Amino acid sequence: MKKTLVWLFVAMIYSGCGGDNAHDGENGLISGGSSDSTVVLLQQIEDAVLVAQSSSLAITAASTKAAIVALQDEQSVEELGSAQSLATTLFETWKGVEAHYVAKGLDDAMIDIPAQIDVFNIGNIDIPTRLDEIFAGSSPLEGQLYQSATRSMSALEYTLFGNQEMSDVNMTQRRADAAKIMIDHIEGHVTTIAEFYSEGSAFVDAGEDAVGIMINQMIDSTYKLKEWRIGDPAGYTLKYRDDPDAEHLEYYHSIRSLQAMRAILSAQESVMLQGLQGIAANNSASSEADALVILIKDAIAQIDSFSTPIEESPASSKTLGLYNTIDTIQTSYTALINALNFTQDIIEADGD
Repeated sequence: MKKTLVWLFVAMIYSGCGGDNAHDGENGLISGGSSDSTVVLLQQIEDAVLVAQSSSLAITAASTKAAIVALQDEQSVEELGSAQSLATTLFETWKGVEAHYVAKGLDDAMIDIPAQIDVFNIGNIDIPTRLDEIFAGSSPLEGQLYQSATRSMSALEYTLFGNQEMSDVNMTQRRADAAKIMIDHIEGHVTTIAEFYSEGSAFVDAGEDAVGIMINQMIDSTYKLKEWRIGDPAGYTLKYRDDPDAEHLEYYHSIRSLQAMRAILSAQESVMLQGLQGIAANNSASSEADALVILIKDAIAQIDSFSTPIEESPASSKTLGLYNTIDTIQTSYTALINALNFTQDIIEADGD
């Protein structure tokens, strides 16, 4: 796997003196500690976004697990449809939690959890091919599904939906049993995330550092939305220049890629409206934050305007318009982090 360090900007503004958001040489904002209003807004983000959405994710995982257990008992069209419906909700809910996953910046023990859940665009394993080999075999599934990739969201999607070319999924007992192993793995990790946010106050306690962690996470999320989830399938990136391929979309098999993109943007919008916009306003960065909210809303509206799944035409004029808007959102996050005098992290593009 090649790792490319993509330098967007590494921005630190040193204002010698004065100004409402002047830099003190060490911290982000010159206040020397979090103001009462910042603490209140961070608490609001924690409660209304981090805790609420991760709890919803854990509940959805449990419901999906119950549907898969029912599918193990009876591989009927009805049980499969129920499992598929709940799984798509799981995929979308996870995308939101992943978009603002600040836990990795608050506790080292939380760093690797997303890679245990989701391996999109990471590694070289061909998940459908590997799973087909496993489904056709007779060796114990636990020993075969030992890699995170074969227990991931992508693996669960293929297991429940199969290839688009299939008129219906050949849902065998072995395939249903594999789905149960996958959802057990996923549920365990999303429950860990929900417990981390609900049982502690690490985000609020981090004070102004939490603001920098959150904005950097949203920059990373926006970059990957633009490059991995839109640019690669549409053939806009250097990696796949002029070679669009719908199979590079994140949820190609379930035809839910647009919904996943929307979930990412909706999560970012929630963070902005629940507190980050207010924190920016309190620190002379209203114009940057307000512009971001408008752009995010515009991108969501563009997604809603698609009349057909992006899987049918990954390089349409609508796709290009969305790609350009996401690019502007990425630049606008850089403007916001500069206005707040935080340092932008280096984005590590972990492609295969």
